[in-house]
Amino acid sequence: MNNNFKFKSRLAWGNWRLSDALANPKNMAQHIESVFKSKIFVIDTADIYGNYGNEEILGNALKDVNLPRESYQVVTKGNIFKDNPSYPNITGHHFDNSYQYLKNAIERSLQKLQTPYIDLYLLHRLDYLMNPLEVAKVLKEYVNAGKIKAVGVSNFPASTVRMLQKYLDIPISTNQIEFSLKHLDPLDDGSLDLAIENSFQPMLWSPYARGDIFKDANINGILEKYAAKYATTPEAIATAWLLKHPSLPVIVVGSNNLQRIQKISAGVDINLENYEWYDILKSTGKILP
Repeated sequence: MNNNFKFKSRLAWGNWRLSDALANPKNMAQHIESVFKSKIFVIDTADIYGNYGNEEILGNALKDVNLPRESYQVVTKGNIFKDNPSYPNITGHHFDNSYQYLKNAIERSLQKLQTPYIDLYLLHRLDYLMNPLEVAKVLKEYVNAGKIKAVGVSNFPASTVRMLQKYLDIPISTNQIEFSLKHLDPLDDGSLDLAIENSFQPMLWSPYARGDIFKDANINGILEKYAAKYATTPEAIATAWLLKHPSLPVIVVGSNNLQRIQKISAGVDINLENYEWYDILKSTGKILP
């Protein structure tokens, strides 16, 4: 099955944590335009972010962004529910990939984002009760209607991605997974292998382990070493390390600090040598046979 979806940049700006300043739509619009200047044209959010409030703030801000809608991509997610007074008919903390829940969630996201379409819609978490036929039905309806351009998953094991794809006649265009120098599981659990097998680009969340990689003396020491060699920063080297993987991942940058975003963006243009990539890998304690 051909996957025609392509990300507009190798970095995405994560809309998970918003400062008080960015909760103002005008400030948010200015921030987004600054992010675009760093050549990041993918915005990643989810219905649950900000206690179900971030999509609405983002939608209000995007109205004031001075860039055509087709010039950037909006990624959002749904299926996680936690008790919220705005939705009195739904209770408890659970995941729900049922037809009606996803239909309602997609409609809410479209309304809050104030957009005619979502570029990429993800199932946020693995629902152990998921009926793939129901998922296929609702996603196909919205893709056929032009309200969703592409679909994907988030935090799914490779086996479930493969199973779900069997029932979808729409290609799964990404799996958003945790991957960093502090969380190396995707190198061995099949997640990145499946991305290559199915010709999609994985998205990587927590790519810097919430800053912990820079607090680890061994890891940061190696990053500093190559930062000096390439006349750049440890953030750029850590970014280049992630981007070198042949699955062509897209990094979700969760920072709101524009200077930090610029440091990270510099890593897009750095191509580490293979031995340098392995040198950085070994700094995590990973032992090569």
